Amino acid sequence: MTESTVGGAHASTADQAKTCAKVSPYKTVNLNGVSMTPAQAYAAARSTPDSDA
Repeated sequence: MTESTVGGAHASTADQAKTCAKVSPYKTVNLNGVSMTPAQAYAAARSTPDSDA
């Protein structure tokens, strides 16, 4: 499962200030039993604080 989840991912580091990490457009996340994209999961989990908060 991990291989398919990160397959085709492109590494980004903090020193690449003009680029953003690409987020998967595929439904690779389950939140409360619902399959969704990472962006959808982030939007649905607004009550969970960001890791940098």
